Order: sequence, then C-alpha cells, then structure tokens
Amino acid sequence: MLDSLQAQKDTKIYSLTSKKTIVTPDSHKIFLMPFKNSISRILDENRQLIFVGGKGGTGKTTVSLALGLYLSERYRTLVISTDPAHSLNDGLSFEELKRQHEQDALNNLQICELNANEEFEKFRAQHYEELMHLFDTTTYFDKNDIDQFFSLTIPGLDELMSFKAIADLTEKSDWERIVVDTAPTGHALRLLQTPEIVNDWVKVMAKLRWKYRYIKKAFKGKYQPDDADDLLLSLKKMINRVKTLITNSSSCEFIVVCKPQGMVIAETIDLLDKLKKAHLQVNQIVINDVISGKYKGEYCQKRRKQQLENIDFLKEQTQNVHYNLVNSFPEEIKGLETIRSFEKSLFS
Repeated sequence: MLDSLQAQKDTKIYSLTSKKTIVTPDSHKIFLMPFKNSISRILDENRQLIFVGGKGGTGKTTVSLALGLYLSERYRTLVISTDPAHSLNDGLSFEELKRQHEQDALNNLQICELNANEEFEKFRAQHYEELMHLFDTTTYFDKNDIDQFFSLTIPGLDELMSFKAIADLTEKSDWERIVVDTAPTGHALRLLQTPEIVNDWVKVMAKLRWKYRYIKKAFKGKYQPDDADDLLLSLKKMINRVKTLITNSSSCEFIVVCKPQGMVIAETIDLLDKLKKAHLQVNQIVINDVISGKYKGEYCQKRRKQQLENIDFLKEQTQNVHYNLVNSFPEEIKGLETIRSFEKSLFS
C-alpha cells in the first residue's frame, strides 16, 4: 500500500459544492470544500445523532467538542464519550470553566463521560428481580451462581452499556443533538455491532423462555407473561429503535476523523468499508493535522507533499464523500479558547 501511496503524482480533492481551487508550490492541485456546507444536513431538524470516530490519536475528541460547540449555538447539545480512556473534560477544561463562572457561554452544551461499570450497576439494580427471574427460569444457576456471574467483568461491557446509554438518551432526554465521541476504530465498530449481538442474546433467551412457558402451560393449562418477558420485550424494542435510528441517514451520521499518514489512511479506508456494510451514513471526513503550504522549509515541504499524496490515495478509494482539511496547530488544543479556534478552522 505504501508503494501505491508513493506512486501518486497529483493530489485532487473534489467538492460537490465549492469551486475554490488552490494550486500548491509542489504542483498538487486541491479542490477545497467548506466543511460548513458539507454538514448543513446535520443542522436539519431530524439530524439527532452524530458519531465521530477513527483511529486513535487523530483528534476525534477535539472534533467532537468543536462540533458540540457549533451545534450548541442552535440546539441543546450533548457530547458523550464512549471511550474508556476519556478526555472530554481534559480537552475542554469544563470543570475549570464552571469554577470560573464562565458556564453561561456554554449553557446549551453539556458533556458526559460514560462509565460502563457504573451504568451496568444501575442497570442491574434497576432490573435485578427481572434478571434473577430470567436466569432462574432459563438456566440451572442458583441465586449464588447468578450473583457471581454478574460480578464478573463481562466482555463487551463498554460497548453494551454505551449502546444502552445512547438508546436511553435518544428516547427519554430532551437533547436536540447528541454527538458521540467514540473509542478508537475497533471499539467503535463493536459498539455499532452491539444491536445485532444483543438481538442474538435476546433470541436465545426467548427460546429458553419458550421452553419454560411450554412446561408451565402443560402443567397449569395457561401461561401468564411475567416481568422477565417484559424485560426481553423492552430490550427487543430498544434494539429495533436504535438500529432504525443509526441506519437512518436523515437522523444519524458518522463523521470519520483521520490524519494524512499512510497507516492511518489504510485503517480509515477499512473503517469506511465496514461502516458501509453496516449501512451507516458517512458524508464527510475530517483530515486533521495537515501541514500548511505557507511553510517553505524543505522539511515541511517534503512532509506536505507526502501528506497530499496520501490524501489523494484516500480520495481515490472513496466515493461521494466530502473532505475537510484542518491545518496543524502550533499549540496544544486544550481549553475553550483553542477549541473555539479549532471550531473556526473546521467551519470556515
């Protein structure tokens, strides 16, 4: 793949809405499209859920915060992190802003760092009786076995609880826009696969419950649905609701963030392919940390030439996707001031 990247000669990034053309000193021709035009559909009334994802270290959290700030000017917006290694609070210094009494400027924005273990404890406490009854009637576990089972670290717990939190927020909260700052690629893909995994689990439990219902009806002559049945039904409805939401291009979108580096581009192309198979809408890609053409030094020019070749390779592997190139920042992007600067760069 690196050979293919090196073989590219001219970089051409096309826009469906912009005629602006920039010819760089190294003969790379770039057609830039303002990001604001490409995400205009996100400002539509039905655009409720926005996922931001990509390889780790590409700036997903920064893009999520900038997008949250931008949307909060018009909508009540929540930015939620599903990454176990949270950095939302660190990036925006939200707690420090509160102490400085500057939160009025962000009164339409809230951020949330999801703790999967805490969410699981809430779920278990809320549905303890139903879960006990469900396992009691479908397995050979006794009460002690069931308690020990729920005390274990369950594989996929982060994704499962993130999925449930998103489901609850989209149904019960009054947030008009929810931006999901996902974990790096692998975790994000597992999160998006969670509806199918939970659906399979519900099907298995429903089959086991059917045997229980059959035996009970054979001995009592009838069967009355109970709280365990209600739990399975509610889970099934939640799965269908969120699956419909995330696969509906008018209500949900996935924004991919990457950097113009060979390995990152390769993983981004793989992510785009898997998102397409999952029927998730990807309209735009944010290409972060691009070296500006204003730097004339030999080092910067060589790096920029390689970056533009990588971007050109990405463009050739994708269709009907808009690009937004964000130049490298000289300072660390942390705190409201620098996030605002990044937001302006993103939407200018």
